[in-house]
Amino acid sequence: MNNLTYEDGIVKVGGTELPGVLKSISVSGEIKWDDVDKENSSGSVKVPVKWDDADVSITMILPNDEDSDPYKKLKQINKIFKKISSKNDPKVYRVINRHLKSRGLSEVYFSKLTSRDDNKRDYIEVRLSFVEYKQTMSKPKSPRKTSIPKKQTSYLDNDIINNGIVEKIEWTEEVGE
Repeated sequence: MNNLTYEDGIVKVGGTELPGVLKSISVSGEIKWDDVDKENSSGSVKVPVKWDDADVSITMILPNDEDSDPYKKLKQINKIFKKISSKNDPKVYRVINRHLKSRGLSEVYFSKLTSRDDNKRDYIEVRLSFVEYKQTMSKPKSPRKTSIPKKQTSYLDNDIINNGIVEKIEWTEEVGE
């Protein structure tokens, strides 16, 4: 059961109830931009390319209470963060929550765990970060092939050619045909 759920202040990741008190949950999404050079002028123009993957942030307080101290609770959450799939990848969790579903999220990775402690409080604050997982059903694309007439090149790096990307070209004058 690889689900991410929260209901009535209880957060569960992969079926395990996380210790601590839910403080807040936020979801952010943004547009991915590309800078395109303007013709006949300096500078560039930002052009929207696509929607970037959404980020989910869950903030919790890990108190020092009769059950355990905050460090033991943090260790338990860190163990869940470090779980991997059978393919040695980070686990993907199915989202079971109205807030996240209303933002169009169905699956996420547990991507980051941040903890904060100070000497004035008797608790640790943690932030669990998740990133939207978008499963692709298409076949992987083959490397892009770029053909350059041999007469025009004097140097092409073998790694660049083998990867199908041409980045470094030194041009020579073409001999008349």
